Amino acid sequence: MEDTPMPEPLRRAVHQLVAEAVTNCQEVLSHTEPFAAYDWKRMTLYRATDAADTMNTAAMLIAAYCQDTDMAKDDLDGFLQLSQQRNRAWGARVFVRTSLGTSVRSSFGTNGWPERACGRVLRAPVASCFGSTSIGWFC
Repeated sequence: MEDTPMPEPLRRAVHQLVAEAVTNCQEVLSHTEPFAAYDWKRMTLYRATDAADTMNTAAMLIAAYCQDTDMAKDDLDGFLQLSQQRNRAWGARVFVRTSLGTSVRSSFGTNGWPERACGRVLRAPVASCFGSTSIGWFC
């Protein structure tokens, strides 16, 4: 592993994204309170997916930097934990079925598993941080 610190533009971007995700997580918690009962389904799902999307953006931004600085693809795939995506989705479905006694219809791939986690890195944010737009697809 390298001993070099995270580049300052990347550090600032990650701090901003994580702060935004934390705010969304706090809103999820606020909508679990009894006074928010009429709207809890809609708002908890909105804010939870907002938080997940924001953290995914942070991860993809860091991954884009690593890809641009020639990190080995196997290392990057391992750090992104791509092999665990199926396990995460399956765990949520099992929890709903066993703990809540509810069936979950599969909205994933044709075999019931989520498609492989892939992301397209937005070129504008990467270019604004690093002056490069050479980031492409990575899975």
